Amino acid sequence: DPHIETFDGKEVDDFKTGAFWLVKADEVEIQGFGETTDYSPRKAVTKIVSIGGRKMKGKVLTIGARYADLNGKRVSGDLELPDILKIVYTENGTLVDIPKNTPNTSKKHIVHVKVLDGTPDGIVIQVDRWFQSPTNEYINVRITMRPLPG
Repeated sequence: DPHIETFDGKEVDDFKTGAFWLVKADEVEIQGFGETTDYSPRKAVTKIVSIGGRKMKGKVLTIGARYADLNGKRVSGDLELPDILKIVYTENGTLVDIPKNTPNTSKKHIVHVKVLDGTPDGIVIQVDRWFQSPTNEYINVRITMRPLPG
């Protein structure tokens, strides 16, 4: 279930299970992982996103529907690592995608990540977390960034 819009405006849908690259550049690497759920048995949904690369200075942030880990240690709230990243948990924000058959989207679970890359805007990753049931957990991800070499 990644619906990807590339920098040149192309749209790509990829419903396969397994790991896939969202961004692979010298400065930052962002990888997703897709699996099927009971709700979506034939098409994979995004279950995990991992953020690493040179701008993360040896750190890897992994976010799933119910957790976020930084280098394998649980992140349970807002976090700021100077010159690396900021993480904010909130119920505020416009959803990346409103899931079908979702009874109530008023209770949002959003993780906002900003990788500090030396530009005013940084690399912004929004992760909407969905966990209606243990067999239907997934995330939606929006990445806002400038094109990077690599």
